Amino acid sequence: MTDNILEIKNMSVDFTTDMGRLRAVRNASFTVPRGKILGLVGESGCGKSTLASAIIRLMSDNAIVEGDGIFFEGTNLMDLPPEQMRALRGRDITMIFQDPMTSLNPVLSIGVQMTDIQHRSRLSKAEKRKVAVAMLQKVGIPDPEDRMHQFPHEFSGGMRQRICIAMALLSDPSLIIADEPTTALDVTLEAQVVHLLKDLQQEMGCAIICVSHHLGMIAELCHEVVVMYAGQILEQGSVRDIFKRAAHPYTRRLLECDPANIREKSRHLPTISGEIPNLIHLPRGCIFRERCSERRDVCRTSSPGIVTLGRGHWAACHLLGGAHA
Repeated sequence: MTDNILEIKNMSVDFTTDMGRLRAVRNASFTVPRGKILGLVGESGCGKSTLASAIIRLMSDNAIVEGDGIFFEGTNLMDLPPEQMRALRGRDITMIFQDPMTSLNPVLSIGVQMTDIQHRSRLSKAEKRKVAVAMLQKVGIPDPEDRMHQFPHEFSGGMRQRICIAMALLSDPSLIIADEPTTALDVTLEAQVVHLLKDLQQEMGCAIICVSHHLGMIAELCHEVVVMYAGQILEQGSVRDIFKRAAHPYTRRLLECDPANIREKSRHLPTISGEIPNLIHLPRGCIFRERCSERRDVCRTSSPGIVTLGRGHWAACHLLGGAHA
């Protein structure tokens, strides 16, 4: 048994379109340690959710996933036939989807949905119901026995997200993928969900991949951070490395754009000028070149290699070429 529950090696995800092949994720490699929380951060459209969906092979028909492997508990998920992948998905790997408002079936009660999702269990229907009630209580749903009869529209957004978390935990998974778990919630509910996820992860010992563009949540929740831009991983390190010693210009600009880091009153929020490049017609050189204020001539002609900056901390940038390569 290795120290990592998941290891992704040079994974790429393309989509065939009428305009050409869109390269959504390119040569992504990272590991998820056992019992740890890894954050995937970056601007909207950078490939975070696509990468997360590719791990569990929930992709559209026009998707092409390639690479050296997606190894979960030593098994390459890319080699599994569909029936074996279906058996693993929802049992050993579960997912909390982006929008709690639409993740639940509006015409079925919470009780029906939480017992139906246990279809692999050999427990009786009554026993499955007891398990569901206990899990609802664990995630902080008051009067869980009575609320099993209610429908999703009878719960607030925060309660619905708690129900989604409870459903993801019902099978006692080894890995949970949380895709923007606090997107539709206000600040107070967001903080509650973050603390709930953190407490449940420590209690159950599972690993979590948390996909988000909310840097404050990532800093509070995660142990490791992967920074993505335009389908590429530009930096990876511990939370302390990324938030205290960010090396890539894109990572530093992301942190500067976080409203929590604004020290002086201003009418203008800091932004990263420019736009994400066309992923069908990729530019030469560094993918972040056109938006980088520190670019050099070499950034136009060649892609930067990985530079190791410390244990578990690396970045891909020409500015770091003279560092600890």
